[in-house]
Amino acid sequence: MMKKVSEKPNYNEKHYFTKSQWLVRIFLYSCVMLTIVKLISPSNNGYNKFSEARTYIGSINRAQQAYYLENYRFADFNSFDELGLGIRTETDHYHYRIISPMIPVQTLDESEYVANFEEGVVAIAQAKEPEFRQYIGAVFLFKTSEHREPITAIICEVNAGLPLPSTLPTLIDNEIQCPKGTKPLR
Repeated sequence: MMKKVSEKPNYNEKHYFTKSQWLVRIFLYSCVMLTIVKLISPSNNGYNKFSEARTYIGSINRAQQAYYLENYRFADFNSFDELGLGIRTETDHYHYRIISPMIPVQTLDESEYVANFEEGVVAIAQAKEPEFRQYIGAVFLFKTSEHREPITAIICEVNAGLPLPSTLPTLIDNEIQCPKGTKPLR
């Protein structure tokens, strides 16, 4: 029997949800609760702080590549603003710096490997607090017989609890090697 539109609802009548309605409600409420927990959890805040450093170093690497293609040189610390990134060299958790363009770096056993790049530049994200990871970004310009175009870059993440390494990334057999105590991020 259909109710007339003009009829008042009977509030004494019991309403029950079907199983599918209950499942949908439970799913939606669970999603809302998980989102709230994720937003306020301290582990998420730490991840975002690491993410800032990785993003900044990646942006600096890409900007260095573009800067080189336009100016035939890498930007150094004094020309950080010339990269046009609009990022600060110091944030609440990190200090960012560019190490002046470097000459080819070789391993300690120079007879075994020959540095096969012309120029390179390194960017560092140095953590202000010991619980944050630190990052090193490097951009290398390869030696080629015809021109100086091939450029490659890497980001190295310093292992938890370790200080910045005393050595920089090197280029061995056309592959960038991160220093000891770090791992490459691809």
